[in-house]
Amino acid sequence: MAQRVVFITGGVFDREVREFLDEGNHRVLEKPLSLEKLVDVLDDVAKSAAVVEFGIDEAIGVGDD
Repeated sequence: MAQRVVFITGGVFDREVREFLDEGNHRVLEKPLSLEKLVDVLDDVAKSAAVVEFGIDEAIGVGDD
């Protein structure tokens, strides 16, 4: 489920929160965000979820003719 979490922030001023976001493998969108960045992150989330749900071969279409 963690692969589906995206943090959206208008700026992180708290040191502990910034460290948390920087140290992990977290998806973070900074405001103001562009439509292009939003679509890229959502596409990445969908692909990650597919890998978890179906396995890498099905997620990338290996064996599909």
